[in-house]
Amino acid sequence: MTLSRLTIHDLRNIEACDFSLSSGFNFLIGANGSGKTSVLEAIYYLGHGRSFRSQLTGRVIRHQQDSLTVHGRVSQSGALLPVGLRKHRDGTTDVKIGEEKGQKLFQLAEILPMQLITPEGFELLTGGPKCRRPFIDWGVFHVEQTFYACWSRVKRLTKQRNALLKTAKSYRELSYWDAELVPLCTQIDMWRRATLKNCLSVLRHFAGRFCLNTKLHCLIPVGGKKTLIMPSY
Repeated sequence: MTLSRLTIHDLRNIEACDFSLSSGFNFLIGANGSGKTSVLEAIYYLGHGRSFRSQLTGRVIRHQQDSLTVHGRVSQSGALLPVGLRKHRDGTTDVKIGEEKGQKLFQLAEILPMQLITPEGFELLTGGPKCRRPFIDWGVFHVEQTFYACWSRVKRLTKQRNALLKTAKSYRELSYWDAELVPLCTQIDMWRRATLKNCLSVLRHFAGRFCLNTKLHCLIPVGGKKTLIMPSY
């Protein structure tokens, strides 16, 4: 799947722009503050439905405008599929895929999978599980078709269980939620482990290019075991 065209209206300092994209590499060149990162932000909106720079929609919409709009055309199986979204200042989002309005944000993610690479990516190594878990789940989402439904249910059940914790007087009141959560969380854990296991060969390949003439012992949490990735000389 390739994004072949991008149209932006009222996103940060961009009043309006419309341009085609190459199926290979695309380079954005311009002076500081000219909007290069804002273009990347617009593309990110099409794949994630949100900004990677700010959680406050009002800061992304151009000054004195009510909403921002991003449209694109995605090459899919030889055909061009139009996708787009409009983000309002109150945080609501309108998603359109093809000629169908009222679509969900996760459907955009299925159509246009992407991964943002920034200097902050080092947090995957130096940060805690709060950084790594979403990174792994993003990979699982694009492999396992039922992951999103399972993950959404876990999120909803956890929220309900946490609310009950404030008033529950015995574990009996919580047991139902745990009985629902355990099989779902177990399934998600299996998907995560399988995804990490599938990444091992790729990781070894690239790590070997950085550590020439070494053998890499690359063990990650698979099957209940944990080990450190390290070279042996």
